[in-house]
Amino acid sequence: MQTYTNTSESWGDAVEATIEDYRAQDEINGTNHAWTEDGEHIYCDGEPVADAVTTDAQIRDHLMQREGVERVKISRDGSVHVYGNMPRGDGGQLPWWQFVGWRDEIAAKIAAESNG
Repeated sequence: MQTYTNTSESWGDAVEATIEDYRAQDEINGTNHAWTEDGEHIYCDGEPVADAVTTDAQIRDHLMQREGVERVKISRDGSVHVYGNMPRGDGGQLPWWQFVGWRDEIAAKIAAESNG
């Protein structure tokens, strides 16, 4: 089941949730909105209220497009490393593991690139 991040101010803080979570909250609120999803967004009565959360698979696919990258490792602490024959500034041994950032930051970058 796809997870989404809330983008509508009327639904409170940005949190990760599924469409079933939105429907359950709607029931708690005593309202009866029409909820739909298309894999990229959740819609409330036809208006987008949440964007899809970038998955680890999407992060891996994105990073594997880089030249020289052979593997991607996403650790439990959120750190992301790539392994391959990427250039090294210190002239060290190849291939090597290189830290490329934090999962949330890379996911945000991917989302920003896909939105515009």
